[in-house]
Amino acid sequence: MDKIFKIDSFEEFSVTCDNIFTNLLDPEVGGLCENELIDSASKQTRDLILSSYGNIDKLSTTLLVTGYETNKVKYFVSLIEKSKSELLYLILIEQTCKQGETVASFDWVIKLICGTSDLKTLKYPLMQLTFTTFLNGFKQKERFFEVDKSILAMFIEVLENIDLSV
Repeated sequence: MDKIFKIDSFEEFSVTCDNIFTNLLDPEVGGLCENELIDSASKQTRDLILSSYGNIDKLSTTLLVTGYETNKVKYFVSLIEKSKSELLYLILIEQTCKQGETVASFDWVIKLICGTSDLKTLKYPLMQLTFTTFLNGFKQKERFFEVDKSILAMFIEVLENIDLSV
């Protein structure tokens, strides 16, 4: 981080910071950056966010106490503030991936069937669940699960019996 904050030109500093955050926000690019300075600064930024527990004020104070220029610290902190939720999400995914496969998102599709007679003799699944998971190193994987009539009926029954008053 010292090398980044000691860049004389503010324009060059801002371009470098933008590259750092591009590197941080794109899991496919993270760690594969050709510029070692940006890659190293990205890792240090991630560690800085983790050590401050996502508290922007604490992070800003830490940078100012180190002796960096105020306008550069403000710019750097504004970039963190702007993309704070994305950064925290990616850091959370990264940390949980160390424990094993992590579900990042899911989607579901229901197949529509017209008429009741077809529903009684249904042999194919009614619903498809798609899970996007990440493994160590942000290796993305898609998993598909088919849900048949009996499991879907049980799922609907469970949803109908949820007590919302708790």
